[in-house]
Amino acid sequence: MAILALMRHGQSLWTRDNRFSGWADVSLSPQGCKEARNAGCALVASNITFDLCQTSLLSRANETLGLVISEMQRPDLEIESSWLLNERHYGSLQGQSRREVYLRYGDTQVVSWRRDYCAKPPSQDVNDPHHPFQDPKYRHIDRSDLPSSESLEDAAVRARRWWEKGIAPRLLSNQNILVVAHTASLRGIVRVLEQLDDTQTEKFRIATCSPVIYEIERDLSIIRKYELPIGGLGWLRRQGSKLKPTKLLPWI
Repeated sequence: MAILALMRHGQSLWTRDNRFSGWADVSLSPQGCKEARNAGCALVASNITFDLCQTSLLSRANETLGLVISEMQRPDLEIESSWLLNERHYGSLQGQSRREVYLRYGDTQVVSWRRDYCAKPPSQDVNDPHHPFQDPKYRHIDRSDLPSSESLEDAAVRARRWWEKGIAPRLLSNQNILVVAHTASLRGIVRVLEQLDDTQTEKFRIATCSPVIYEIERDLSIIRKYELPIGGLGWLRRQGSKLKPTKLLPWI
């Protein structure tokens, strides 16, 4: 049996300010740092021993993992980083206020961009200084792979590549893995792992710093799935993640 723990990064500065993040490299907020430390404590209490950790190339995920490792007192843990675990690219919406975007385009359009499986936000200009083409950390990636915008499907397909390359072979070798990443990339991993259809994938939610644990059989089937207890605030975050985005809370 192997263990796969999936965890979304802590609250970022732009999540706190209700702005679209995507591939923008945003740091954790003070609350996000606290969430990460609490998640680390929960993982310590679980008595799970990890063989390696995996994360994206974005700061908010790397900072979260660093705080978790500090709480676990495991500076020796191997860390693998991949752009395939990045958040979904939100195109030209990145950096914009969610409230202003909803006012400009309307609830129906923006909820579609956010939650319809095949809907893609407006593309980011390749000459934008914040486009991946202009970012040195993506220099080693083929330009044809780098997105200007992504649908949920695009991000899920990208995450599947990491599942096949970086996760499944490790689980088959009986290694325990902690993945600290983003909603979109974790959605893509869960889609493969739980064999979700498009509708089920659209409905996927995961709260910040709320570790989801999978016990995996040798054939990669799920023996058991559970969430680690992280206290009352963690429960509130999980409930809040199930509500967004809706007509009642469209700007979340």
